[in-house]
Amino acid sequence: MNQVKNVDFIVGDVEKVLDDLIHKKKIIPSIVMVDPPRKGLDNTTIKNLLTIKPKRLVYISCNPATLSRDLAKLEDLYEIKSIKPVDMFPFTSHVECCSVLYLKDSMK
Repeated sequence: MNQVKNVDFIVGDVEKVLDDLIHKKKIIPSIVMVDPPRKGLDNTTIKNLLTIKPKRLVYISCNPATLSRDLAKLEDLYEIKSIKPVDMFPFTSHVECCSVLYLKDSMK
């Protein structure tokens, strides 16, 4: 609809989709957006992200605890540029967080 020609959106479980993209199809994305369940990212996905090193990583999380855990695993290669909490469920303790990370080498 927007006539954008330089982007592809792939929807699916990141542990399956990302692994298939990089190991079978040999496609290395420059930007990855993930929105995992409350349990956060699995170790295979984190390993794949650290291997392919996308320049930008957008991580949307519904669990600040697993977000913090996963960001700690990524912080050697990535700089956290922003974390924005979004209260999508007023009057509850639940909050969504949108984090933007940049590959440290790409910022020079």
